[in-house]
Order: sequence, then C-alpha cells, then structure tokens
Amino acid sequence: MLKPRTPKLPGEPRAGTRSWYKYYAGFSADFVRDVLAGLDLASDELVIDPWNGSGTTTAVADELGVPAWGGDINPAMVVIAKARLLGRRVQPSEISLCEAILKSSRSPVLRTDEPLRTWFRGEAAVHLRALERAIATMLDPGSSSRELAVSRVGALSPLAAFFYLALFRTVRQLLKPFRCSNPTWIRRPKDDHHRLFPAARTISDAFRRHVKRMVAIDAKTGAGPGFRASSHLRQATISDSTSPLDSRNGPALAVAESTDLPFEADSVGTVVTSPPYCTRIDYAVAMSAELAILGLGEAGLRELREAMIGSSTVRADEPAIDSNWGRTCKTFLTAVKRHSSKASATYYLRNHLQYFDGLFRSLRELDRVLKPGAPCVLVVQDSRYKEIHNDLPTIVVEMAESVGWNVADRHNYESTRHIGRVHRKTKATESALLFRKTG
Repeated sequence: MLKPRTPKLPGEPRAGTRSWYKYYAGFSADFVRDVLAGLDLASDELVIDPWNGSGTTTAVADELGVPAWGGDINPAMVVIAKARLLGRRVQPSEISLCEAILKSSRSPVLRTDEPLRTWFRGEAAVHLRALERAIATMLDPGSSSRELAVSRVGALSPLAAFFYLALFRTVRQLLKPFRCSNPTWIRRPKDDHHRLFPAARTISDAFRRHVKRMVAIDAKTGAGPGFRASSHLRQATISDSTSPLDSRNGPALAVAESTDLPFEADSVGTVVTSPPYCTRIDYAVAMSAELAILGLGEAGLRELREAMIGSSTVRADEPAIDSNWGRTCKTFLTAVKRHSSKASATYYLRNHLQYFDGLFRSLRELDRVLKPGAPCVLVVQDSRYKEIHNDLPTIVVEMAESVGWNVADRHNYESTRHIGRVHRKTKATESALLFRKTG
C-alpha cells in the first residue's frame, strides 16, 4: 500500500456532503480513495466499515462503484451516512418536497416521556415531533404513527434520511444556547424556565432554510440529473442488516455492533475503518438531541452509551486483562492502576479495561468475517492518560498479531489538531495500519 494522503480531516468543509453535518471523528475521503486504489481490489469485492460514522467509506465506495456495507451502533450516524448517499443525486425538487412535509405536519400524540422535552417546552416539542412524523409518514411507508424512528433506521431511504438530517441541523441550530466549548457535549436546562420555546414558524423557517442550504451546497460539487440515475433511490430503501450483501441499490447501511457483524464467516473482502480512539469521548451524549429526534429516551440513551466502545460511561461489569491484548496494553493498564491521581485505580482503570475489551472483541469478529488473505486497514491514534503514553497503534498491532494477522504496512501522520489532547503543544500520531488475515 503506497502511503495514502493523510487520514486527518481537512478544515471546515464548505461544499459537498461532509459539510451537511459537522462531525469531528473519522477520516478524509482522499485517504479512503487512496487506500481503495492502492489495494487494487476485485470489482465484486465487498468493502465494509464496522465503525462507519458519518459514512465516508461508504460514500467513497458509492462514488467509485465499489460494493460496500457500513455499520454503526449509533442510529443517528446511520441516518447521516444514508443522507450522504443521496448526495450527488440531490435535486432542486427536494425543496418542493420540503414544502409538502411542512404542509402535512400535524400535531402528533406525544409520549409522556417525549425526549425532546429535555430542551424544549411543550408546544415547541410538539411542532418538532410533528415535523419528524411528517417525514416518516411521507417517506417511510412502513412506519406507523406510534413507531419510533429509531427502530426504522435500517429501512430508511437516503431521501428520507436527507430530511431527517435537515431536522437534525434545525435542532442543532435551535440548541445553540446549550452548546459549550467542548464540541462533544451538550448541556441540559435546569428546569422548565430555562427550556426553549421557539415559535412554530421559527422552527418551520429554519427547517426550510437548512433543506435549501443542503441542496445549494451539494450543487457546488456538481449534483443533479447529470449523475447516474437517482430513480432507484426514490423507489427503494438501502438494504438493512438482514441482507448486508445486497448492494444493488448502493452501499448497504445498518445499525450494528462491531462485535456482532451480520456476515457469514470468511465472506468479507476488505475492511477500511477507524475504531473509536481511546479518549473517553461520549459520542452518544454529543448526539443526544439527534437521538431524541429519532425517539430515543433516557433509558435507550443510557443503554447506547454503555454499549459504545470508548464511551465515558462505566458498566457494572469489569473485564479482566487478557494476555491476548499484548504486553504494551498490559504495561499501560498497570501504569494507570498505579497512578496517584484520584480514581485512577477505579473509574479510569475500569473505563480503559472496557475499551480494550471491546476493541479486541471487535478485532476477533473482523477476523471471523474476513476472507483468508483479505486486507484490513485500521486508522488509530495514540493518546495520553495524564502523562502516561497510550500507544494505541502498537497495542492494535499486538492484538492483531494475537488473532493471527500479519502486519503488511504502516504509515504514521503527526498532528496537533485533535480532540482530547492534554496540552496545546501535545502532538498525536495517527497511524494507518494494513493487516492481512492469515489462513
């Protein structure tokens, strides 16, 4: 694999589908293009990304006509990735469809535990839920009036996902008073007095404005009828996890855990992905508003946080150190346990144990589904706990070797632009690791 361009995301996107939703994790489209070109894959070889995030791998694969599947445990990220598949096929007619959605929105019967009421007072929450229900009614024929959108994410079409994403953007704009300097967190109001109460017209105008901006932004990259046919995207849904190999309608996207992939053994041709970094970023909390739009309440949010690799939430169980994690990992965990700072031997040790346990189980699952000799490209980044160096690239190499993979190539990229750095001058090393499954 010739050295790909840096996986580090470029600055603030001004055009293209990545600008539709600002997401601070993931890698660049140029990196994925270089990797896929360098691997010289067969035309029918399936590429998967089990931590698909905002969908860069699947979007690039779609652009290149490569069969692909993308999974993510976070339902909101699956919606965003699906919306990107509409991307180059977005048309001005989406604006007319927006007006139809606004016109058809009616006040729904709200649940007593309506999650949007966390930030919005009654009438505002009602109007936002009415917009969400209108999108579901018009663009997701299989949904019922009381069914939560979060349970239907796998069946959403890219067109429906496009409008859900516009609603995500709308709510993000409205929640600006609750944003803070930490881009991975969103505050909650103390009481009803501090909750927001935008007028219905304000919400509708913001939704309309975001739809128009998304259409206009993508038009700058050449979207429209000149690209390959979009009719199938308006008539069919992207495959869900029950049929992950059916990519006739474009990449298949699904809500899925990296430790339990919907593939038979020895069936996947290539993996290109980036597992969550070990920086205790709580992606579920960061996207709690988007998840609320999909109908996920407090209990569901807690369950998601506990299931996500790298979350700041600590579960009741405590995994034991596994010798298969390698010497570097064991040395790091021992240093964390012995550190003098408060909670190092309790919360922080358990949090790291959960991270490495989830990461290793994911690698074993990838080993199960990959074909013998198939490549796996992982982008990982080192970090620090206090002054202790967490050499994640080396840990991943040692874990991969323990499951029987060969290290075929490695490229390092240095950066000072990363979340979770200890000091302004702290540098992080992001590594692109190429493995080959033996056997």
